[in-house]
Amino acid sequence: MAVSGVVLAYAREIPYPLVHNGLLLPAYACIILGLALDGGWIASLLSGKAMELLGNASYAMYILHAPIQISMLVALKRIASYEPAADSLLWVLSYAMVVVVSSCLFFKWVEEPLHSSMRGGLNSWLEARASMPKV
Repeated sequence: MAVSGVVLAYAREIPYPLVHNGLLLPAYACIILGLALDGGWIASLLSGKAMELLGNASYAMYILHAPIQISMLVALKRIASYEPAADSLLWVLSYAMVVVVSSCLFFKWVEEPLHSSMRGGLNSWLEARASMPKV
């Protein structure tokens, strides 16, 4: 992880193709292998309930982040006549918080119930197909 941090810290001095075309792949492979082979306290931290929820909500985050960003920017501009700078720490933190919370709620209230419903319907269909006489 230190190698990855050093390379990313000096990314501006390293030629672009190296940084963006796999220079760090061996380091990432070592990180994944180390975490898979009893990665100690880091693996314990990453396997907690909160991290599991964030991992499950990652697809919702992928789907929702752009609409949330646009909605927040439009709301700030219309309601408060304020347009945040893209690199404003307050903007980045508030946007990240809204996206993470919204994604987790969407996962729990929409995605998870739909998965259960679809799984139940598919299982019923498969059981009905299995009990049909073969021709």
